[in-house]
Amino acid sequence: MKNADRRIIKDSPPLRILLFLLLLFPGVAIAADPPSAAIHHQLDIRLNPEKGLLVGLDRISGDTPLGDLDLRLNTAAAGVTVTSGDRPLPFRRRGEHLLIAAGNSMNMTVHWRILLDDRKQADPEHDEDPSYGVRLEMTARGGFLDADTAWYPYREEQSSTFSIRVRLPAGYWAVTAGEITDWTAGDEENRICFRVDYPLPGLTLAVGPWRLREDRSGPIPLYTFFGRDNAALSTTYLSAARSFLALYESLFGPYPFHKFAMVENFIPTGYGFPSWTLLGSRVISLPFIVRTSLGHEIAHSWWGNGVRVDARHGNWSEGLTTYVADYLYKERQGKEAAKDYRRKILREYATLVPEQAMPLNRFRSRFDKASQAIGYGKAAMVFHLIRRRIGDRAFWSALRRLAEEKMYRRADWQDLLDTFSAVSGIPLEDEIRPWLERDDIPDLQLNDLQRAATDGGWRIKGVLQQRTGPYPLRLPVVIRTRSGREERTLRVTAKRTEFSFNCGGQPLAFSIDPDNQVMRRLAREEIPVTINNLRAAPQLRVIEHPGLQAGQKQAVRRLLDGLRKTTARITVGTSLEDNNSSETVLYVASFKTIPEDWRPPGLSSSATGKLIFNGREISAATSLFSVWPKADGGLKALFLPTDSPEAAAVARKIPHYGRYSYLLFNGSQNYLKGTREAGHSPLSFTWPDHNLLPGGRTTAAKGHD
Repeated sequence: MKNADRRIIKDSPPLRILLFLLLLFPGVAIAADPPSAAIHHQLDIRLNPEKGLLVGLDRISGDTPLGDLDLRLNTAAAGVTVTSGDRPLPFRRRGEHLLIAAGNSMNMTVHWRILLDDRKQADPEHDEDPSYGVRLEMTARGGFLDADTAWYPYREEQSSTFSIRVRLPAGYWAVTAGEITDWTAGDEENRICFRVDYPLPGLTLAVGPWRLREDRSGPIPLYTFFGRDNAALSTTYLSAARSFLALYESLFGPYPFHKFAMVENFIPTGYGFPSWTLLGSRVISLPFIVRTSLGHEIAHSWWGNGVRVDARHGNWSEGLTTYVADYLYKERQGKEAAKDYRRKILREYATLVPEQAMPLNRFRSRFDKASQAIGYGKAAMVFHLIRRRIGDRAFWSALRRLAEEKMYRRADWQDLLDTFSAVSGIPLEDEIRPWLERDDIPDLQLNDLQRAATDGGWRIKGVLQQRTGPYPLRLPVVIRTRSGREERTLRVTAKRTEFSFNCGGQPLAFSIDPDNQVMRRLAREEIPVTINNLRAAPQLRVIEHPGLQAGQKQAVRRLLDGLRKTTARITVGTSLEDNNSSETVLYVASFKTIPEDWRPPGLSSSATGKLIFNGREISAATSLFSVWPKADGGLKALFLPTDSPEAAAVARKIPHYGRYSYLLFNGSQNYLKGTREAGHSPLSFTWPDHNLLPGGRTTAAKGHD
């Protein structure tokens, strides 16, 4: 599920742009930090979704004279007028800039209207852009008005308070930030009012033909705005939201907003905004959304929407929210579930991210799967590192203090490190700073591992090499002996570290970080071949069987678009000529035309000629996708799309299953998925019994490359 890339977070413009704007608009103040003067917007908005029409009125007031104002207003805005009382105010428009000479006026009124066309895809094909290209749209199916599109006039980098009244045709509702102070459903018109009494950088507005459900059984009013097909799920969502709020209030302190609303979107988003979340209509009914994704968006109420991000120094909120939501839920299931989640993070990073990549302090928002592996996955592991270093009590106490001290204000990585250090009494700067600034992660190699009997027991010696520049690391070590399991910590600060451990019983096995507690680059043999490997492949060649139908070929194009491989070379044939061993090859065939050498592991024919995949019989109504390693290097993949309209839907879904090696679909519904086994970690070693040498000394092979 995509997370919301906070629309209220903006990067500060480079200095040269600031200087250019200062020269172009004399008297206009542009600053990285929000101006101190308070601004209040009283918005009165009329919407007609079927016509794509917005008619707006904004009464802007300040506690000091407004002076010369530089407001942003979308270039599509027409019929703009600006008055103060009965007096027109002079203004100029330059692109999105609305330059107003308000003088000593402490209030003014802006009128405008925007007519929107529907130029967006009704069925977006991939989610590399979390917005699916929809930022300012309103039609009969719904609307999304992103704050950054300046659908109303506002001063950039200015946090404001708001009161909003939205009037719409009967059957439609609108949702934005703030307390819902009033709502009325009429025969011809619906009306809903909001009040935002905390400083907010911008307002995003959603519109839809929804059914409104309200729950005031607790201290925080909860709402669902779901369409007819999903309205029956309101009770489930309201109950789950109440539980998530209780969990996070116990961890972080009071919920920082006046309501929480769950809103259906016409595109498959997973956005979180101050006091509301926007979830795609196609995913609301999926069980994991209400169990995990909803909690993730509620956690953003504290991190990203409550305590805001100073994006000039990197966006920490996605990693923290991933850690206190997605990861925490797995941890509450048990140790194995938590271990699997950490391993998933490491595998996705190793598969998708090159050895030199964007450092965390440059991550702003995700724009592809690789940036997601950095800003969400790697960042979550940094918070795991901090928690292991300072302990549970200090970790959760520090987050509670951060929420108290920084609510509705910006924070950066330095603020977080300072708070964790202050609460725990452990200086973290030197240990954590490399994880934020460096473009690599640790790449470890175990060499010269030996065991030897001593007078009082046994000793293990070895060398740990860091292939990258050295990181300061505290690595968990597990030694399995004839007496049981022993745990140690290996502290590493240099590129080459010799280590020695004493143990009571005869060592049988030795492992460094067997539970993936530390972020590191996995060795190739630790990474199973998955669909993500196709996305990361430098070269992809597609061979289509000549018997494919037009709909199946179209499904292939949709699949390549979802994998971001639209430039892949496509040929038609039944064999692979001019074979390149390092090339990744995707074969596409139909159910009855699978060449023998295209068959993946697990696919066989029964005695009666039926096709069997991993014990499941498949037929012409089954879509199969499988990826596996080639014997001479590179990868192979097989796609069997059905000759039916469902083929396109399956092709669109496959990239979302990136962590899996094979998939089976009946129609458009997935009913089997799995990941092939990975190999042995080179940071683990098991001594064979016959390796005992005279005098009790044993050795392991050198060079675990």
